[in-house]
Amino acid sequence: MMAWICIRGGFGAQVRQFHSTLVNEAKKKRISKYQRALERVRRHMLRRQEISKKTVKIDPILAITSLEGISGKYSYGVSEEEKTRLEYGAAMANVSDIQLEDQVGEAIGSSAARSPALTLEKEELKAEAVDRILNLRNANAPQVRKALIDFAIEQFQKKEGDVGSSGVQAAVLTVRIQLQYRHYIENLKDYKAVHHLRDLVQARQRILRYYKQDDPDGYYACIERLGLTDEIVMERFEMSRKGRMQFNPEEVGRHKIRVSKRELKEQQELDSIVREAAKIKAAERKPLVSKLQRE
Repeated sequence: MMAWICIRGGFGAQVRQFHSTLVNEAKKKRISKYQRALERVRRHMLRRQEISKKTVKIDPILAITSLEGISGKYSYGVSEEEKTRLEYGAAMANVSDIQLEDQVGEAIGSSAARSPALTLEKEELKAEAVDRILNLRNANAPQVRKALIDFAIEQFQKKEGDVGSSGVQAAVLTVRIQLQYRHYIENLKDYKAVHHLRDLVQARQRILRYYKQDDPDGYYACIERLGLTDEIVMERFEMSRKGRMQFNPEEVGRHKIRVSKRELKEQQELDSIVREAAKIKAAERKPLVSKLQRE
């Protein structure tokens, strides 16, 4: 719409010209802009849902650490070589006992013969007794703790006797965290243990953050072996029941978590957005499917 405005001074004075748009057209533009923004949000939420389904949730406490090689460890700090020496020494001692008994029998004129089967059975019982004594499954809690910490130091040390590097400290803290978490699961009302577990996890985060500044390559190699990610190390950790239930299915049903009205409303809005985004995605696929069918 074109309009002419005459300024004071008559028709010979200067005039200026302007355009005016209809109100309904401006409203339509605002509505279309809002719809485009809403569609972007829906697409974004749909992508987030798809990514969350594909990604693996890693527990910030237990991570995905596997103690490979711990089966070859024994209690009391005994190594595989020492265990072999112990068994060999027991066998040689048994041979000496047999020879001594034979000499004594010859001296007194006894002709009693020793059964080879009985001797073999006795040797097997001795070896089984040694295995039971040295097996970690039969060890007490302090022995298991010491064996696991020694194994972590052996796996993460840069050189012999290295017990103070950041990687070794993080590995030792991981062992302590796993043992403390086992105690927490068995004693849910031990609130001091819960606080101690939280302090251990936060201490590991502080060490790994320093390790990242000091040696980035070593840091990434260390967290990969520990089963952690950079996001878990850098983000804030809180030992809440709701957070624990997201990662550990064993705790689901043990605690009664009250859902607030605000959280319920947010979840309902999120579900509605996801449903609408799925509809948009299905509508976009229909022309493509029809085009493929025509071809």
